[in-house]
Amino acid sequence: DDLNIKPEPKKLNANLKRFGYDLFKRKGNRNNFSTVTNVPVSSNYILGPGDDLNIILFGSLNRIYNPRVDRDGSIFIPELGVIQVAGLKFSEIKEILDDRVNNQFNGIQVSVTLGQLKSIQVYILGEANQPGSYTVSGLSTLTNAIFQSGGVNKNGSLRNIQLKRNGELVINFDF
Repeated sequence: DDLNIKPEPKKLNANLKRFGYDLFKRKGNRNNFSTVTNVPVSSNYILGPGDDLNIILFGSLNRIYNPRVDRDGSIFIPELGVIQVAGLKFSEIKEILDDRVNNQFNGIQVSVTLGQLKSIQVYILGEANQPGSYTVSGLSTLTNAIFQSGGVNKNGSLRNIQLKRNGELVINFDF
């Protein structure tokens, strides 16, 4: 009622609780934040060794191929030959296969989907509960990897998590 009263700081009887660290406590299922694998792959997914492609040629020629991207980053399709795909986006491989089929055949269309996806190895370092090397799905996110390592310990910061590739900072992540 009286707007002339000066504000005073609240006096806390208890210590402040650290917020967010309880998120990593696992109850029951160890993989309570695991990667979902049966979801459509986005068009910007980068292909690499270990990815399986499902290629269907249909029309005047009907064939099904399931090539796996080899260590050299290529696939082989008998009618089309060897095609370099590692490092390409999923949308780019669709365009390349469409162009190759259209240039070599008449009356044939191509359908491309992804089957089994590659696994990637990540290293969780610093103030993680269980730092170390982890193998995760190609669809995993930074958050999936952090959860797999047990999360950030109380000495670490949830405000400054760094993702690095080849020693270069890619992004600072704030939980």
